[in-house]
Amino acid sequence: MSLAKHFITLLSGRLASQVILVVSTPILTRLYAPEDFGLVSLVNSMTQVPLIYLMGRLDQAIPQSRNDHEAGALATLAFGFSLIITLSAFTLTYLGQDWLDERYHSSHLSSILLAAICMFLLISISKIGKQWATYREQHGVTASADLLQMFFQRGSPLAVYGVLGGGPWSLFSGYIFGTLVSGFIFITRLRRDFVQCLNFNTKELWETLKEYKDFPLFLGATSIVMVLTWSLLSILLADFFGLAAVAWYGQAYALLFLPVSLLTQSSANIFYPRLAQARDHQDKLDQLTKMLSNLSFDLSLYPLFILLPIAPLLWGALLGKSFQMSGEIAQFLIPMAFINMLFSPLSVSVNVFHKQKTFFKQTLLCHSLYLIVFYIGCLSDNILWAFTAFMSVTI
Repeated sequence: MSLAKHFITLLSGRLASQVILVVSTPILTRLYAPEDFGLVSLVNSMTQVPLIYLMGRLDQAIPQSRNDHEAGALATLAFGFSLIITLSAFTLTYLGQDWLDERYHSSHLSSILLAAICMFLLISISKIGKQWATYREQHGVTASADLLQMFFQRGSPLAVYGVLGGGPWSLFSGYIFGTLVSGFIFITRLRRDFVQCLNFNTKELWETLKEYKDFPLFLGATSIVMVLTWSLLSILLADFFGLAAVAWYGQAYALLFLPVSLLTQSSANIFYPRLAQARDHQDKLDQLTKMLSNLSFDLSLYPLFILLPIAPLLWGALLGKSFQMSGEIAQFLIPMAFINMLFSPLSVSVNVFHKQKTFFKQTLLCHSLYLIVFYIGCLSDNILWAFTAFMSVTI
C-alpha cells in the first residue's frame, strides 16, 4: 500500500473519533454534573505522569526495529516496565487512599483512581499494539481501534446513565469500556504475530535495553518537561488573569491543536518505519525526508493561515460571545502551530537517529524560556501581550 493510502487510512479513523468526541461532549455535559467531570479529570491528571513512563517509552522504538527478534525484545521490555509502574502506582494509591478521599472530600476518588491504574496493563497492550501495527504497516488496525475506543468511551456513559443515572462511576465507565475495546482489538488482530516474536532471553533483553537506554532516560523526561510546562502556563494564567483566562486558553488550544496533533501523529506513524529502514541509504532517506517535510508544510500552511484573520469570529460563533477571547488567543497560537507542524519531522528523526539526549536538552532550554518570557508578559497585565511573548520565543 502506498504512503498516501496509509496516511488516509490512519487519518480517517482519527478524524472520525474526534467527530464523535465533539458531538458527544454537549450531550454529556447536560447529563453529568461538573463535579463528575472534575473528579474524572483529576484522576486523569494524577495518572498522566505514570502513563508517560508506563513502558519506559521503549514502545516508541518498536517501529524502527531491524528485525522481528529485536521488535519482540523491545515489546517484552516495554511490558516489563508496565508491570513495574502499574504495581508501584497501585501500591502507593492503596496506601494513600484515605488521605486522598479526605483531602478532596470525595468518597469515590481513591476507588476510581485504583480502577484507572488497573487499566494500565490494557493501555500498555493498546500502545504496544499501535507501535506493532506501525512496524507492520497495518494502519487499519490502529484506525479501527481509535474509532471504536472513542465510540465506547463517549457512548458508554450515555447507556449507563439510562440504567444507573449520573455520578462519577457512570462517567468513568466510558474510560473503562473504551480501554477494554481498544485492547481487545489489538489482541485479536495482532496476537499470533505478536506472541511469536516475544523474546524472553535475559542476555538479549539486556543488550537491547543498553542499546535503547535513551528512550526511558531522555524521551520520557522530555515528555514530563512538556507536560509540566503546559500545566504551569495554566497556573500562571489563573494567577494573573483568573479562571476565565484558563478557559479561554484551553478552548483556543484544544480546537487549534487537536487537528494539528492528528496530522502530525498520522504522518509520523506512516513515515517512521520507512525512515528507520532507510537510515543507512542516503538517497532513499533524502527522498523520504523531503516527502515528509513537504507533507507537513502543505498540511499546515494553508489551513492554519486561513484561520488567522477569522479566528475571533470562528471561536465566538462556535463557543459563544463569552469565549470570543479564545479566538484572539488562537491568532497568537496559529504561528506556533505552523512552526510545530513544519518541524514535526524532527520528532521522527530524534527516534530514528537516537538523538533523545540532545532533544531533551533543547526541550528543557526552550520550555524554560517559554515560562520565563510568558511570566514577563503576564506582568504587563495584558493577556495578549503574554501570548505575543510566548509566540516570539517559539518562532
